[in-house]
Amino acid sequence: MANVTLRAVSRAGGKANWTRREDKIPAVVYGKGVASEPLAVPAKELHQVLEMGANQLIQLVFDGFDRTVMIKEIQRHPVRGHVMHVDFHAVEMDRPIRAQVPLFTTGDEAVSSRGGILQHQLREVEIECLPAAVPAHLSADVSSLHVGEHISAGELVLPPDVRLVTDPDEIVVTVVAPRIVEEEAEEEAEEEPAAEAPAGQVQPPK
Repeated sequence: MANVTLRAVSRAGGKANWTRREDKIPAVVYGKGVASEPLAVPAKELHQVLEMGANQLIQLVFDGFDRTVMIKEIQRHPVRGHVMHVDFHAVEMDRPIRAQVPLFTTGDEAVSSRGGILQHQLREVEIECLPAAVPAHLSADVSSLHVGEHISAGELVLPPDVRLVTDPDEIVVTVVAPRIVEEEAEEEAEEEPAAEAPAGQVQPPK
């Protein structure tokens, strides 16, 4: 995984609102041997990095600071969805890290052709490896699954030198019959009126 360079400016003493007006996004960088430092990154450049994946290695440069970092956390606006703040974590290339990796499925059409419906129990799994070995995503081939069958985390094919941290017995995706999905939808519809019971009435436990 190649590094991309992201140039930032120090935000010490600055306000987040002023930063956003300058088309920059407030951020912070921290890590082993790195004092927490508030900074700001250009919004356009950050969005380009995010398009490459959340686990992209980034060469963060500002005021003499030049370290390899990864995005630790992204805070988004609860309504508009745009990025409000980013946490960068400085990594050491020779030390393993843990990361959440997105999970995608292939062969969905084969499941549909047999009348099954995929239900995703996990959208990402946790792995451990050196920073340069963190995969952009993992894939699960579901083409051979029939109704009632599933794939667990331990059955995922991992790249070399990547260790699974998620419980290997945890179900990643399962195939159910359409009838089961319809019954679940009906149960949710029946529960909805109960949530709107008049004040003073005690609702039965769910």
